[in-house]
Amino acid sequence: MRQFISILFLALLLVGCATIPNDFHQVWMESTPPPAGLAAPVGFKITPLEAYKKLANWDASYADTHMHIWHIYAYSRFYYFLDVLWEPDSSERFAYIRGVQIEGQQGLIVLKDAHHYY
Repeated sequence: MRQFISILFLALLLVGCATIPNDFHQVWMESTPPPAGLAAPVGFKITPLEAYKKLANWDASYADTHMHIWHIYAYSRFYYFLDVLWEPDSSERFAYIRGVQIEGQQGLIVLKDAHHYY
């Protein structure tokens, strides 16, 4: 019985790591920065372009479209930026797990490993 519970727990843990929320969605999937007219998702105060500029201000090399192509996703109250030139797996799941996270109200950058806002 103990072995069954352990296997069930491990299986549920793996399934939980492999799923993304239902309302996690694509915002911008082009190789250029998002246009100024692209509206913010519902519940967000800053637009995708403003979030992109926050990312570029954090590290100036991120704005270089020859070195980085950012796909932008959104969920709940965060934008998720995934650099598709540097990440071998450019899926939505990978963006949710490893993407650069920017808070959609104030534009704070979240460092996932340290859980700090910048």
